[in-house]
Amino acid sequence: MTITTKQGDQGISYWLNKAVPKDDLSLEAIGTIDELQSALGIAKSEIEYGFLKNEIEIIQKDLWLIAGSLAGYETAKKGSIDLGKRVKEMEVEIDAWERELPVIREFALPGENKKEALIQLCRSMSRRVERRVVALSKREKVDQKILPYLNRLSDFLFVLAYQIAR
Repeated sequence: MTITTKQGDQGISYWLNKAVPKDDLSLEAIGTIDELQSALGIAKSEIEYGFLKNEIEIIQKDLWLIAGSLAGYETAKKGSIDLGKRVKEMEVEIDAWERELPVIREFALPGENKKEALIQLCRSMSRRVERRVVALSKREKVDQKILPYLNRLSDFLFVLAYQIAR
């Protein structure tokens, strides 16, 4: 496999044998997911806890399959993950963490520690992914379970950051 195709130098990518402008909404959504996966990788490298590292890796894998689904790869579309189930799992974890945490009464600036700041960065990036996928969904059919997953992901990351900060 060669990385250089020498075909994208004019602002065009070839996706599933189709020429697509590099600023196409689908490439923007998929690229933003790629950015989030990378940022999650940095956060994961800073976290010592096995459970939290594992949670982040599961999210990275979820995002990989979501990107594949958005890209039109049939294997990703066929339900390699059950996004509805994943949303419920995140909600259970959010509820458990919230029971342990003090009630949030004011806005807190990210940066309590490096790990918390990295997770907050990932949270804000996940919101951008959600916005890009919403825009894409207005133009193309998007799996209806992706948007709830992305929305819950930002909630999950917010509570995770709050948990790490304390």
